[in-house]
Amino acid sequence: MMGRAALAVMVAGAWGCRDEGVVRPEAPIFPAQGKVTFEGEPAAGAFVVFSPKAAPKSGQEGFTPRATVRADGTFSLTSATEGDGAPAGDYAVTVRWSKPVKQGNELVAGPNVIPKAYADPATTPLQATIRESDNELEPFAITRK
Repeated sequence: MMGRAALAVMVAGAWGCRDEGVVRPEAPIFPAQGKVTFEGEPAAGAFVVFSPKAAPKSGQEGFTPRATVRADGTFSLTSATEGDGAPAGDYAVTVRWSKPVKQGNELVAGPNVIPKAYADPATTPLQATIRESDNELEPFAITRK
């Protein structure tokens, strides 16, 4: 007999799924790429999140465009599937970068090295607009100041 928790997980996983199990926003999404540097160096491994400035439109709920910055500082936004992009609109852009630190014999996430203001959609100075086309975003150059 299946436990309630396992059944709930199966139902939640199946609810709303289509296209071979991939849930996609109903609103169109557009490719978006950019670059993040911190103090002039690529922010390799930083996590970037695009928070909509306006309430999500119908079909966009629950999809937060996000990316992990590559070694060269570039990123491609993901909403549902890797690198698919983001819905058109205006966004507050947040960045967190926890460089690995050694703890015993393991590497673990260290403290965020990016200033705190960049981690909160209400205080970040970083903004972006996703247009209804391919988007090559202006680089986000972050400094300690």
